[in-house]
Amino acid sequence: MVGQHVGVDEDKRQWPPALMALGVFATIVTFWWISFTVLVSYWTVARILCAFGFAGNLFYGDWIRERTGFSRSYWFMFNMLAVGPWLFCAFFALNGLFPRSEDFYAWGRASDLEHIKRQWIETDSLPPGLTGPGVDVSGVVLVRAWDTAPGFVKVSRGAFGIPVLVGFHDQEHVPGAR
Repeated sequence: MVGQHVGVDEDKRQWPPALMALGVFATIVTFWWISFTVLVSYWTVARILCAFGFAGNLFYGDWIRERTGFSRSYWFMFNMLAVGPWLFCAFFALNGLFPRSEDFYAWGRASDLEHIKRQWIETDSLPPGLTGPGVDVSGVVLVRAWDTAPGFVKVSRGAFGIPVLVGFHDQEHVPGAR
């Protein structure tokens, strides 16, 4: 074809767009996991994601341009869609996988995970019905008549200090419960 230049400005690299697409999907999965288990406000989650996404833009220079061949705008997009989301996922995965301490809080069975998470987001504290971090259940008031014994919610401080809601346990599965 006359006037056509085959291969001009054609980028043959497949890994940057693939990492960006995977970064977006990894962020969606991480947000889903955070919404159920990590006791942190959504505002804090958004700030952490933005910090990781924008941090890589501070390092753009001749070395990056020579090694990757990225323009400044492509480097910005790569950081926002690949580097930031992957660091974000790694941050919360390490926080949840390596707990520093675990505490059991007594609860009166009507409190469920959604209620505890909502209370944490609104007030930055556990619901008042949770006693702890001990396992003494003498002061726990059962909310529903058919509940025969209180249960326990297990909260651990993650590697970076962000609390993670680990799970619910019956009284007989908690060591030292009275």
